Amino acid sequence: MRFNITTTFYEDTPIMRVEGKIITDEQIDHLNLEIQKLVQSGHNNLIIDLSESPIIRSRGIGVLMRYLVSLMRQNGKLILLNPSRTISTELMRARLDSVFEIYHTQEEALSACHKNA
Repeated sequence: MRFNITTTFYEDTPIMRVEGKIITDEQIDHLNLEIQKLVQSGHNNLIIDLSESPIIRSRGIGVLMRYLVSLMRQNGKLILLNPSRTISTELMRARLDSVFEIYHTQEEALSACHKNA
């Protein structure tokens, strides 16, 4: 599976779809750069669609955590959409499944983004 990141917008909310394994330093750096661009352009709510990502290395989870904290400080959110079973297991093992907001449908994720907005 080829690694690819595409971003679409629902109203003003970016939905970043990540396809492929997130395991190499290059892939993780690409993920970091794409999130950074959105945050620097003023988006404080972000949905990361992991439905097409079978696995993520711990460094990649660290990138997501860093932006989660950064966005929370700006009263924003980083929401994970439909992570694979493997990614969900990794989040549970690290006890991060209760830290991240995780939804299984785009509608739920978008609704959560706009709560208290």
